[in-house]
Amino acid sequence: MGISIASGEGPSPESYKIVLKDLRQVYKIRGTDGESRRDFLALENFSLNVKEGEFVSIVGPSGCGKSTLLDIIAGLARAEGGQIFIDGKAVTGPALDRGIVMQGYALFPWRTVRRNVEFGLEMKGLSAKDRKEVSQRFIELVNLEGFEDRYPYELSGGMKQRVAIARALATTRRCF
Repeated sequence: MGISIASGEGPSPESYKIVLKDLRQVYKIRGTDGESRRDFLALENFSLNVKEGEFVSIVGPSGCGKSTLLDIIAGLARAEGGQIFIDGKAVTGPALDRGIVMQGYALFPWRTVRRNVEFGLEMKGLSAKDRKEVSQRFIELVNLEGFEDRYPYELSGGMKQRVAIARALATTRRCF
């Protein structure tokens, strides 16, 4: 049983930060006999408008489509149907204008806190000086100053999650 919210015409994509229109996602899963395949509906007619600065929580039981929805918004998966807009632009795949924080941190074990936060900035081609300045701002934002030269194995689980958050925010350099 997936997420299902009735859709409507609604306002234009330009008037919201995030616009999801009539998203649909179906997965083929193995049948109970282990051989046959059947459809599993993860999302059906899911629509949502999020304003700039608005805080939204997605809550539901395991298997209801929460992670599917987030993967589609991030551009990591393509919806079978519907449209996604961020800042009025259609989402067609992953892009550097948005970040994602994985449940499992996804930190590079050979990089320090600072170097993990700087990773996306390196991919964008920022100079070492600019990377250090930007990364420090977000390291401080998540209260990890003093831990810049520590490796992931030297951090608590909560600290690792904050490094992942700082990396996502530093890459987009926006908090919304």
